[in-house]
Amino acid sequence: MFLLESAAARPQGADRCAGMLFVLNWKMYPDTLAEAKAVFETIKKASARASGIDTIVAPPAFFLHTFAGDYKGRSIVFAAQNIHAEAHGAFTGDVSAVQAKSVGASYAIIGHAERRKIGETDDDVRKKVASAFAAGLGPIICIGESVRDHEGSHLDTIKQQLTAALTDVPKTLAKRIIIAYEPVWAIGAEKPMDARTMHEMTIFIRKLLWEKYEKIALQIPILYGGAILNEESAVAMVKESEVNGFLFGRMSVDREKLPALYDALSKI
Repeated sequence: MFLLESAAARPQGADRCAGMLFVLNWKMYPDTLAEAKAVFETIKKASARASGIDTIVAPPAFFLHTFAGDYKGRSIVFAAQNIHAEAHGAFTGDVSAVQAKSVGASYAIIGHAERRKIGETDDDVRKKVASAFAAGLGPIICIGESVRDHEGSHLDTIKQQLTAALTDVPKTLAKRIIIAYEPVWAIGAEKPMDARTMHEMTIFIRKLLWEKYEKIALQIPILYGGAILNEESAVAMVKESEVNGFLFGRMSVDREKLPALYDALSKI
C-alpha cells in the first residue's frame, strides 16, 4: 500500500507502495527525555521486526530534534504534532512548519480533534495544510465528528472538514496527503468503533477524495484514529474496514501494548 519516504526526498509524482502505516502521536507524553528515549527504543525494535509497517513518530516539540536528528534507519520518519499557519512571526509558544522541517520532521498533524476542541476551525486547518506544503511537510489531516445521529448529519460534518482542508491542494500534491479519521465519540471509549461502520466511513471518505483527485484518491492513506482495545480489534479493523493503518494516541507510548500491535498487524 504505502511506503513512507521523506516528503522532500520523494520524487514528485512517485507512488507510495506496499505497507501499513502507523502514526504515533505521543501527545504530551512522556514526562522526561529519558522516558521518551526508552519509548523510542521500543518503537525502533518493534518496527524493525514488523515487515510491511511504516511508522511516523510525532513526539512533543521539545523531543523532535533529538530523535529525528539521531535516527539513521529508514522505517521511521517524524512529524510535528501541530504547526502554526504562518511561517514565522510574533506567535509566542507556537511552532512553524519551517522550524519543524529544519529539525527533521517530514509530516505535520493538522486538525487533530484536541486542537479543534480548543477552537481550531476548518479554515485554520486549510491554512495550516498550505503552510505544511510550503515548508515541504506532508499534512496528516484529521477529520471526525463529535456525535452521530440516525439522519446522517455526521457525513455532512466530514464532507465539510475534508473539503475545507483540501481547498488549496492540487492534484500534484495530493499524493503527499494522509487522512486520519477520528470519530471523536469513540476516542477513549470502552469499545472501538465497529469495523463495518468504519468500512462505510472509508468508502465515504474515499469517494470524496475521488471526486476531487480521481485515481490519485486510491493512493491516499486513510487511517483509523479512534479507540483500539487490543491487537485482535486492530486486526479486525484492518481486515474489515479497508483502512490503511492507524493514528495511535496514548497507545503510542505504551511499551507493552504497542509492540504487540506491530507483531499482530505485520502478520496480516
